[in-house]
Amino acid sequence: MAKPLADIRLLTADYNRPLVHSIATCLKQILLYEYNNPEETLDFRYSNLPEVYGPGNNDTFLTKYREGLPPNLRVGNGNITAREVIALREDIERFFELDNPFCDVEETRFNNREFNPRVLGDVRDKDVYLFMLSAGHKRSDRYPEGDLRAAFDFDYDPSVAYTRLGFLHEGLNDASVGGIIDMYGEVYFDRQDKKHKTREPISLRKMGERSRDPRVNESITLDPHSESVRGYFDRLSIFSAAPIFAYLLEKRLEALGIPKEEFPHRVSPASPDDGGVRRAKEFTDYMLIPRGNLVIALKERPAAGLIAEDRTIVIGNPKEVTAAIDDKIDTGGTQRNAMRAFSNAGAKHVYAMATHPLLSKGAVEGFREANRTYGLQVMCGDTTILRPDEFYQANFDWLQRVYLAPLWATIIRNAQSGISSLTLTKRPFIDRLYSQLCPPETLVA
Repeated sequence: MAKPLADIRLLTADYNRPLVHSIATCLKQILLYEYNNPEETLDFRYSNLPEVYGPGNNDTFLTKYREGLPPNLRVGNGNITAREVIALREDIERFFELDNPFCDVEETRFNNREFNPRVLGDVRDKDVYLFMLSAGHKRSDRYPEGDLRAAFDFDYDPSVAYTRLGFLHEGLNDASVGGIIDMYGEVYFDRQDKKHKTREPISLRKMGERSRDPRVNESITLDPHSESVRGYFDRLSIFSAAPIFAYLLEKRLEALGIPKEEFPHRVSPASPDDGGVRRAKEFTDYMLIPRGNLVIALKERPAAGLIAEDRTIVIGNPKEVTAAIDDKIDTGGTQRNAMRAFSNAGAKHVYAMATHPLLSKGAVEGFREANRTYGLQVMCGDTTILRPDEFYQANFDWLQRVYLAPLWATIIRNAQSGISSLTLTKRPFIDRLYSQLCPPETLVA
């Protein structure tokens, strides 16, 4: 069911507010385009609805989608009525009448490092999108003023974020919020989804308990480590950045002189380990490449965080361009070893892509060396850990920043409009979003 755009409130801790500003900028760009082009917007929306009730049987879905809008609306084949256009524009106008869609969080700390967040602003009966996009914060107090090292030093502590999330839920409940939508850059503790040894906790289970707060309408995340997270959360929606990586990789390959029609003969999508094969298959489909091109690297891991460099086995035949997609990059050992193996097997251009770049324990230095040794290029999302522009500028030779703000903005737009999230799995929708609505060069970092 559609809900008013004017009920949107964006809430985040101060350290990741720049990321949420980018999301708000994209949301405004999307809504401004829709306001100026309502007929095209509605026609595109209807023509790209997923067949959620089977081929040619979307009437039930359309009926649900139009609940709350003015009656007597006619839909289909570009047959958009004037009343429907008016409803769309009025909804957008009310959103732009808001002075500020943000709600600030005032956070005080005691001498023993206890923190006390307080929600500022009126959220009564509003839909609050609570962004937990960055589990860390910048530690600039360690360096003299003006020292560039301060831009790259972060505390990344999911345990702190977990505690802060509970406190903010409590504050929002006390403020009579209409509903909470938790927006996770990554699901904390998602690698601890099962018991490996006796007397070992399943930490993800505790994380999922946050979703059972009666005011939490939904939890949303991108590319978790495992689909098993669904079993621990109530009402969890999972989105993928794979269509975005596919779109951006196509642009890079076209710049190299490789046209789309040659992708099946010159490009191999890849998985850096056997656990990511399903993700790689989906990426292959987004690239419109036969699944027979898929290559897989099998690794031997002596212990968590350690990779046996000389024990990576390649399954398949890497082509000229080999691009491996993963959910996250931690130390980067898995990706570097896999891409080295693909390069040794004949790939001339190797790309590693991941939604969540943790880049811990010397990962940056390792990727720089990999770039010098065999030309490894990395494409990473930018909403897991807040990193300043200086970081990307200092590593531009091997690292491409993938702006995910347009995807988050569209998730919000669809949620308020009652549009099925399945539209975000369609390449035409992603291509239009990044080429027309929110080109990366227009984004505010």
